[in-house]
Amino acid sequence: MVWHSRYFVFLVTENVIPEAVLSTIGARVFRFLGGRLNKHWLVEKCGDQLVLRRWSAQSLESIEYELQLVSSLKTIGWPVAPLEQPEEIEGNLWSLSPALLGESNSVNGPEEQRERGRLLAEFHAVTAGIEALEQRPGWRRFEEILGDQELDRVLSTYERTRSEEVRIVRWHLDRARKRIEGLRLGERPSLPVHGDFTAWNLLYLNGQLSGVLDFELSRNDHRVADFGLAWRGKYDQVIHGYNEVSPLEQEEYAMLVPAWWSVLIEDSCRNFQLGVQDDGWTMTKMLVRSPIMGVDAEAMP
Repeated sequence: MVWHSRYFVFLVTENVIPEAVLSTIGARVFRFLGGRLNKHWLVEKCGDQLVLRRWSAQSLESIEYELQLVSSLKTIGWPVAPLEQPEEIEGNLWSLSPALLGESNSVNGPEEQRERGRLLAEFHAVTAGIEALEQRPGWRRFEEILGDQELDRVLSTYERTRSEEVRIVRWHLDRARKRIEGLRLGERPSLPVHGDFTAWNLLYLNGQLSGVLDFELSRNDHRVADFGLAWRGKYDQVIHGYNEVSPLEQEEYAMLVPAWWSVLIEDSCRNFQLGVQDDGWTMTKMLVRSPIMGVDAEAMP
């Protein structure tokens, strides 16, 4: 991913809020809520419970994309927490948002997956109508990732030192490229996708959806790109549920696996360059197969 020249850096291992931040915003901390890229804390300010966010290292333009998307969804009526413009304090960007009520569904079973697929289709029906959102800076559609020749250079560079990982990534890259050959993907429209439409990012209160969280991976892409972390190559009921509301076209089925693999391929190549050893997650997910993959369910030799 390409970062713009102006960005702010945070320490991944530091989950303590500097006193200067609490003093500036006038809040006290209840507890750390976690986060993969952006970090979150539940805080109290003037008697209200709020969520304090420390933004990850990204450009202000990228942050603005997320602010605009969430604002549009809020206006339309989706249960999202509006985000304030972030403020730079102690070398990081911080912002406050209301704390949404509800609990996530901890049972990732077939019924939850199918319901989540239906909800994702409704989400896309809404985001497809959001205008004036250019691509999020630093992000690309999945076919642009697969077509990047830098991936080939990285794989060649690390072929000796990380041979088995490179072999796995190269096989999937070649396969993904072959699958989208002849598809006129450039003619297909983009829409804002969530990027991480998982069970833990959806809150429910009294059986009703009360919150959609975590838009840090949102960007413009094909709608099937949103199945990546929601489907993970194995939760097929998510796709079946989606089809109940908005059936996928035959060409989109051909795009489904390459879109998912592009995420894993790009992450793997980035890790090679950073010297990060795979913890088993990326390679394991790349080798997952399911019946809905069709010809792509073939095991790697």
